[in-house]
Amino acid sequence: MKTSIIITIISAALFFTGCNKAQQQTHQEEPKGELTRELAAKLLNTFLAQPSISTIEFSDSGFQKAEQDMLITNISPFWSKITDKGMPVFGSLLPEDDSASAIPSRNFDSGSHVLRLKSKLAEKVTSIDGIADAENGRKLVEFTTDYLFPANTPSEITQYVYSGRKAKAVFVLYDDGWRIIEK
Repeated sequence: MKTSIIITIISAALFFTGCNKAQQQTHQEEPKGELTRELAAKLLNTFLAQPSISTIEFSDSGFQKAEQDMLITNISPFWSKITDKGMPVFGSLLPEDDSASAIPSRNFDSGSHVLRLKSKLAEKVTSIDGIADAENGRKLVEFTTDYLFPANTPSEITQYVYSGRKAKAVFVLYDDGWRIIEK
C-alpha cells in the first residue's frame, strides 16, 4: 500500500511538472517584444487609416499614356491640364476650384507629375518588405501601400497614377508595446 501511495505521489508530481513545462514552452514560442511583419502591418494600418495623402503622382508611363489618350494636354512648358475627356477619370478627385485641373509639369521634390486632391486619401499596407534593426533598439520597417480611393473613383485611374507607394517607418518598443515614432 505504501508503494502504491508513493508511486501515485511521484506520478502526480511528474504530471504537474510536465504541465508547467508545457505552459512555459507555449509562452516561449511567443517572444516578448518581437516586431513581426503581421504586427507591423496592423500598427501601420491603424496609423495610415487617417487620411494624409493630398497629392498623387503620375507614373512616367502613365502621364505619357494620359497625353496619348488625350486626357491631359500641355498648356505651357511648365503646366498641363486635364481635358474634358479626362474629367470622368480624374474629376472625382479634383478640388472644385477652376485651377484644379492644372497639373504642374514636374514636382520639384520628386520629379514626377502630380495631381492635387480635393480630399486626402488614406492608405492600406499591402506588404511589409523588410524589418531591420536600427540604433537604440529601434526597428526600421519598409512597406508598400495602396491608396484607398473613394468608391466613385474609376478603376482605370491606376493606368495613369501610382496606386500606392513604398515607404519606411521607425518603431520603438515601449512598456506597453511597439509604437511608430517616425514615418
